[in-house]
Amino acid sequence: MRINLSIYIILLLVAATGRADMASDAYNKGQFALAAKHYHILSSAGDPVAQNNLGTMYMRGKGIDLDFDSARELFKAAAEQSLPGAMFNLGIMNLRGYGEAKNAYKAAHWFKKGAELGDTEAQFFFGVALAKGEGAKKNLPEAKIWFSKAAVKGLAAAQFNLAILLLREGEKQKAMDFLKLASQQNHAAATFQLAGEYLKNVDSVEAQRKAFVLMLQLAEKGNEKAQMQIGLMYIFANGTVTNHQEGYFWLKESALQGFEPAQRNLSSLYMQGIGKDPDPALSYAWLTIASASAEEESEENKHIKKTLNSQELELAETLAVELKALIKDRSDK
Repeated sequence: MRINLSIYIILLLVAATGRADMASDAYNKGQFALAAKHYHILSSAGDPVAQNNLGTMYMRGKGIDLDFDSARELFKAAAEQSLPGAMFNLGIMNLRGYGEAKNAYKAAHWFKKGAELGDTEAQFFFGVALAKGEGAKKNLPEAKIWFSKAAVKGLAAAQFNLAILLLREGEKQKAMDFLKLASQQNHAAATFQLAGEYLKNVDSVEAQRKAFVLMLQLAEKGNEKAQMQIGLMYIFANGTVTNHQEGYFWLKESALQGFEPAQRNLSSLYMQGIGKDPDPALSYAWLTIASASAEEESEENKHIKKTLNSQELELAETLAVELKALIKDRSDK
């Protein structure tokens, strides 16, 4: 199961009165050193929200020197006053090992405490701990409960994870509803999953078209999986009209990002000559790149290699070197 582990650090709003108002105003204007000064005075007076906010600034090194120990102490002080956001932040520190060794059990402990007090992100992360069995005993039904609590409050990552659990349980319509909600918040994995669910409805022209629109949105944002899928949709007229030029363009975009399935698809298409004349040399070049991690040459590689004469093989090897350079160039950017 795919679990989204986006990292949040919660900076809470302080009641807009007096120094608290000045602290928030300074922070919003990007005057972080001044904001830290005001938060320090407030936190020294025991204000839990100010303690949490100053803790986040120590944790980020924003307007103040990076200091995980100080951040942790401030979060603990706020948590002792039952501030759920501070409990969540303590969970993140333990999960990621900020300032001390990672500790999934401590992380789950704090996520649970924050979740029980209604913190949305804590509810999501406690659900993740339960779903993966990391820091807590694996319990998918309980994970579903916590994902649901965060999902109904609009957290896209929770909506996506809840949808995945619902799909596993055969509750497709409910899953689709949550995938749509997450997709509307530009959650890439949810959008891809939603498009994939539409694609499964092969007898519906409308569903195929919806899948195409969603995949194209992701492809244009650089999603390599969607780029491959949209390329194949153009090649085989799924959800759109046949357009071999666009199909090869998107498959190559995906392949140049190092996505092995796209590289293998390109190899196959070039070998078969779908939409253009067969090109065994280019087919072999892409397959060579896709198989680079294999210890031995695959039977498929050997088969294509046998179809090439010495000049074609030399060309294929040259093309493979050039394509590898293009892939490296993109990965370095």
